[in-house]
Amino acid sequence: MTSTYRELPPARFPEIVLCRWEHTVPSGCGALRPRIIPDACADIIVSADGEAVLVGPTMHADFPLLAGGAHIRGIRFRTEALAAALGVPGSEIRDAQVSLDTVLPRRAVAEIADAVWEGRHPMSLRPAQVDGRVLRAVHRLATEPLVDMAALSHEVNVSTRHLRRLLIEHSGLEPRAINRVARLQRFVREGQHAWPSVSLSTLAATAGYSDQAHMTREVRELTGTTPMNLLRERRVA
Repeated sequence: MTSTYRELPPARFPEIVLCRWEHTVPSGCGALRPRIIPDACADIIVSADGEAVLVGPTMHADFPLLAGGAHIRGIRFRTEALAAALGVPGSEIRDAQVSLDTVLPRRAVAEIADAVWEGRHPMSLRPAQVDGRVLRAVHRLATEPLVDMAALSHEVNVSTRHLRRLLIEHSGLEPRAINRVARLQRFVREGQHAWPSVSLSTLAATAGYSDQAHMTREVRELTGTTPMNLLRERRVA
C-alpha cells in the first residue's frame, strides 16, 4: 500500500492560489517520510482534527512524518502572491513551519481550516492585488534560465535593489532563489515523464542548467539527493 497525493484546481482566486491538494496514507501502511522539495510556494495544511499549519517557502528539502491513516489537505499559494494572500510579508514566513494561529487571528484560523478541509476558498483570505512588478519579475525568473536583473529592473521601472526588496517582501525569496527553484522544478517535471529514455545531460540542458555537473550540484543542494535518485523516487511515487 502507498500514500495517495492529488492536486485540484483553486476554488477561487487563481491569481493567488496555485492549487488545492490532498494527501492520504492508508491505515494499514507504515509511517512515511516523503521528500518534499522546494517549490517557491507557501501552503496552509489542515489535518483531519482541524489543526492548521503554515509552511513557508524554503530552499531545502523537508521530510514530514506521515503516520498510517494520516489525512491532510492544503491550499498552495503562488510565489508572487504570498503577501497578497496572507497579509504578512513574505520574508516573515520563509522557512516557517508554524501553527497558523501564530500568524493570523484565531477566529480567522478556524474559518480557514474549515474552508480548506471542505474545498472552499477561505473568506478570511480575501486577497490584496498582486503587485504587477512582482508578477512580471517572478514570471521571468520562473520561465527563463538566465535573467538580467538590471534589464528586468529597467522594464518594471525600479532600481535593481528595490526590485530585490519587492520580491523578498512579496514572496519571501530573493531573485536568484526563485530562478534556482524554477530550474529544479523544470528538471523534475520533464524527468518524471522522459527519464530514463532521455539522458540526464539532456534533461539538464532542457531545464536550463549550464551542464550536467551544474545540475547535480544544484539538485543535491536543494533536495539532499542526486538527480537520478530524485527521479527514481518520483517514478515510484
